[in-house]
Amino acid sequence: MTFRAIFIGIAWVIIQSAVAPYNNYYIRGSSLSGNHFPVTSVFILTLLCLIVNVIIKKVKPGKELSAKELATVWIMTVIASGIPSWGLIAFLAPLLASPLYFATPENEWDTLLRPHLPDWAIVSSKKAATDFYEGSMFANAPVPWEAWIKPILFWSAFAILCYLATLCLCSVLRRQWTEREKFTYPLVKVPVEMIQKPKSNALLPNFFKNRLVWIGIAIPVVLHTVNGLHRFFPAVPEIPTRFNLYEPFTERPWVVIRWWPAAILWIFPSVIGVSYLLPLEISFSFWFFYLFFKLQYIFIVAFSIPISPWTCASRQAMGSTLVIAGFILWIAREHLWSVFRKASSANSTVDDKYEPLPYRWALVGFILGSVLMALLCFWVGVSFKIALAVMIIFFLVSLVMTWMVVNGGMFLVQAPFYPSDYLVITMGSRAVGAANLAMLGIPQHALMRSWGELMMPHIMHGFKISDSADLKQRHTVVMIGIAILLGLAVSYYSTLKLAYSKGAVNLSYGGGWYSRTPYRIASSFMQNPVGVAWGEFYSIIIGIVATFAMIFMRYRFIWALHPIGYAVGASYAPYFLWSSLFIGWLIKYIVLHFGGLRYYRSLLPLFLGLIFGDYIIAGVWIIIGLITGVGYHFLPVP
Repeated sequence: MTFRAIFIGIAWVIIQSAVAPYNNYYIRGSSLSGNHFPVTSVFILTLLCLIVNVIIKKVKPGKELSAKELATVWIMTVIASGIPSWGLIAFLAPLLASPLYFATPENEWDTLLRPHLPDWAIVSSKKAATDFYEGSMFANAPVPWEAWIKPILFWSAFAILCYLATLCLCSVLRRQWTEREKFTYPLVKVPVEMIQKPKSNALLPNFFKNRLVWIGIAIPVVLHTVNGLHRFFPAVPEIPTRFNLYEPFTERPWVVIRWWPAAILWIFPSVIGVSYLLPLEISFSFWFFYLFFKLQYIFIVAFSIPISPWTCASRQAMGSTLVIAGFILWIAREHLWSVFRKASSANSTVDDKYEPLPYRWALVGFILGSVLMALLCFWVGVSFKIALAVMIIFFLVSLVMTWMVVNGGMFLVQAPFYPSDYLVITMGSRAVGAANLAMLGIPQHALMRSWGELMMPHIMHGFKISDSADLKQRHTVVMIGIAILLGLAVSYYSTLKLAYSKGAVNLSYGGGWYSRTPYRIASSFMQNPVGVAWGEFYSIIIGIVATFAMIFMRYRFIWALHPIGYAVGASYAPYFLWSSLFIGWLIKYIVLHFGGLRYYRSLLPLFLGLIFGDYIIAGVWIIIGLITGVGYHFLPVP
């Protein structure tokens, strides 16, 4: 870890945090974060490897950026990538201003919600909230920081505690997942290849010496160059990458094929590339369960079963997630016991010298961070027991989502529910308390609902690339802390400046699901309290039983279905990914069946090139969008 690497990392964190809100939500170009494989991180690593290092090698040979330095920059930019967007602030900022702005006599938010939302925890100035959504009448109007400073400080403290607890949990699990279970970390294969030192003093990394890599790069570059030009000049023919499969289906029960997530075939070269890296059972299960849930939709509508098809599917995902979380902890039980022994006894022989944090600090930090998160919720009026239960569920679900990313290679993951849904379904809204749900809506929707830019996979990827670059893990922790704090500060400023300039209702996060959903749910429960939702409860049980059955079959027989696909099959992830994963799965199956492992390995650079090419051309079009004000969105990101 060197000063120049830290300087480059800090500079890029500032740039991406400042630009992301404008690009993502005003221009509506491809998201800078890219969920768990961020565009900005790929782009800066490419600049450093292909331009900066090449120039340095010619001017001052031997002084080029090392693998450790390149890994430092990657880690810092990855960690900060989600903060200005779906990882936190794109949800949090609208939520803080919406209780005043969207309150009407019809929805009765003033009487139902406001008594349960302390003034210092939200934006309590009507003018500040209105100007946030509609924009100020004055050009370059200043942000009314006096209205924002208290809620920002409070919820930033909550977010930092969440990140701290997550970092501690990752420190506990790193050895188990990386060294004992030997997770594959498919999404860091490209950066790991790029940062390797070239052989024989070559100018370019070895990754770029393979002809198949360049063929793979050329495919998405040509595809999106043509389609990007079509966006600017409609006379240029477009190469279709989206095919609506639902259009012929207009009659019941087949009309459900149009329902969310609709049956659409998307072509994403990067997803095809990642699919080639995945075990066949994982890529197969992902697209199979997407189609399985579509058939389930048809069955529910055809037989008039009294539950929404999507609700039934999402509750099965809730049950499946609980089982997978338990399975992950069970597999790690010996390691977790050794962590506990080390944390509780100074005489333990367990060696944690090379771990990101000493096990005692990590275990205490995770427990303390989780409890303090619950106490902050208690401070704003939430029952401590309810808040603590929500925090425990959140980390269990985070465990599963992270497992899917770092071992399953999923670009997008989502759990289509809030942690509190487990409590509402099994206890009823009366027992949980609608007032609790009103206040919990802010942290749940900001940090615990999308999961698509969850911090935990980024931290685990950071630890993995540190191993690959022989970077000290405890230095990595320092870099993570710097990136988080800096990303928070710059992201708040850039988001609020954009909203007060353009008006949040004119941005893609301003007027809909981002800003009102948790309050609508809470007010609905206040007006119409519900008891135990038995239909949803039975669906959870179905998910639990089905996942137990799949795990049993996998360990007793040759079994093609992996529960990872079942757990996310009802979310927005398969909507974007299922068809490209199918294509990648089919190609890999054919290659292995007819050519064997040798041919599979020989073609691997082609598919790594697909991943790299898709993201580097996305970076180019993002720059063009920032210059022209016209976005071209084509990556598998909502």
